[in-house]
Amino acid sequence: MKSAKDIVSVDQQKHEHPTLAGRQSKYPWRYKAIALFCALAMSLGSHFANSALSATKDNITKNLDINNRQFSLIASAVAFVNTFLPICGGILIDYAGTGIGSITCTAIIAVGSLLIAGATNATSFPLMVIGRVCFGIGSGTIVTAQETIITQWFEGRAAALALSTQLSWARLASFLGNLIPHPLIAATGSYGWPLWLGAILCVLSVICNIVYVLLMRHCNRTFITEEQLNRIKKKQFQPKKVLYFNNSYWLVIFIEFFLAAIWNAFLIISTQFMKFRYGKSDAMAAYNSSIAQVVPIIVVPIVGLIFDRFGHRLLILVTSSVFLSICFGLLAYTHVNPIGPMVLFSISLALGPVAMISSIQLLVDVNMVGTALGIYKASNNIGSVILDITTGVIQDKTHMQSYDTVMLLLFILTFIPIVATVVLYLVDLTKYKGLLDVNLKKREPMIEEKIRSEQQALESSDHEPVVNKMNYLYTAILGIAMLVAWGMFFGFSVAGPKVSP
Repeated sequence: MKSAKDIVSVDQQKHEHPTLAGRQSKYPWRYKAIALFCALAMSLGSHFANSALSATKDNITKNLDINNRQFSLIASAVAFVNTFLPICGGILIDYAGTGIGSITCTAIIAVGSLLIAGATNATSFPLMVIGRVCFGIGSGTIVTAQETIITQWFEGRAAALALSTQLSWARLASFLGNLIPHPLIAATGSYGWPLWLGAILCVLSVICNIVYVLLMRHCNRTFITEEQLNRIKKKQFQPKKVLYFNNSYWLVIFIEFFLAAIWNAFLIISTQFMKFRYGKSDAMAAYNSSIAQVVPIIVVPIVGLIFDRFGHRLLILVTSSVFLSICFGLLAYTHVNPIGPMVLFSISLALGPVAMISSIQLLVDVNMVGTALGIYKASNNIGSVILDITTGVIQDKTHMQSYDTVMLLLFILTFIPIVATVVLYLVDLTKYKGLLDVNLKKREPMIEEKIRSEQQALESSDHEPVVNKMNYLYTAILGIAMLVAWGMFFGFSVAGPKVSP
């Protein structure tokens, strides 16, 4: 077994990474396994609790004596606060470290989930809203913390597999959050028990997070010298470093903005769409729409293995968009059995996120990956708020409230990420030698060169990366989109629904 000194020596021989985050990818696998388990457990409670609340909508509205609009306020509170908080959370994680950042998030989530569960006993609508806001503050950033931890500990060979495992785990927790509540209510006679179970799981997530913090402290004492730690502290993250992100990163954000908005918008309407379009019963409509959540649980880790060994991220990303387009074309303009199109949708949902997140890990400095993923998460929520409201307004204004115009809009929007991915492929090929698509053998020396340049930046006291002036435009566009999302959220909440005859 290698000693701590041996490991440090090997690190130095392999162009040791300039940041503490980079060193973690060189730690022994026994530490990596613990870190991965803790990272996965951090969001177990939040994903389960979020799905459990949706699954118990009828019970909540009846027992709290609230209407659908009031429940929508409870449900949308999480998405709304996360149009901007993931960016702040990402900056916190890059500045203070994954330990402090993640423990803060899981603690806030636990407090929020306890308030939500307590609201069922107190029969208090205001308390549940407060709990959801608190829950949302933490849940939007914990995913960023998870992905940052995984990126830092698994930079290189196993990064995509580790990230895909996290995505698969999130889908599984959400699936169980939908599956368990009603049998649990039937067994206990209380609609509050699913939410209390979610709260208990959130507390367990805090405990696992504490284990991760203790692991980090042990590794720092074992593998990092005082001199190295002091050098790392001198290069603390500064928010202005957002201006160093390259054009390829922002293209990924642009693609994700549209894909995530389309996925989320359809997931919200899918059950009702099945009823209206195909005349399905409630049970069959729910069954058909649930297919979208099942396939990613199995497929995502396989996709991660493909990315790690063979590359082809952009090929799979464009395939995700094409499948999405075909799915909407079949659902809107044919009468084929909906199971086939829903399988295509599910495959799209499995391929796209892991392709984009693993691409970000390759495109940005590991010292800024928390902020990069925070922007990714925020753009996800911004696009979702805008398109969710837009589709609702369009449906209200459509004759008989049909989904014809909504599906046409979603179908047209799918072509934007297809074109953008082709542009990203050309930029990646000409500027970065195809980094996102090359196989492991070709990618490893590229990553070593990236590590070497980051080391030089650390050791040079006056060296600063070149500011990409286009970032002023990109951040301005993101800010405008955020204001549009806020305006639509508050505007339509105050105006209330107007249904066409």
